Amino acid sequence: AGLAGALYAHFQGFINPEIFGVAQSLDAILAVILGGSGTIAGPVIGAFLVVFLPELLRFADSFRLILYGLILVLATIFMPIGIVGVAKTLLAKVHRLGVRHER
Repeated sequence: AGLAGALYAHFQGFINPEIFGVAQSLDAILAVILGGSGTIAGPVIGAFLVVFLPELLRFADSFRLILYGLILVLATIFMPIGIVGVAKTLLAKVHRLGVRHER
């Protein structure tokens, strides 16, 4: 975050604290929660979701924010370890099933 702020200030020529509000901080935290912490891929995948999910929901017009909120709430309830954590768990189960069938 510090490097990003330094680069932003360098390219803009100035920095204003109002540019980085609560919404940007919450987006960063949400990216880590959705993607999963403890890996590099988790927050990256979470960041893609935080950026592109609202764009994918543009078809819903007035219901877009409701759908976005609902998706985020359901994702945190049913995937508390994040997308990468769920993927790791599923891959481990598939691997164990494959090992059992080889014997």
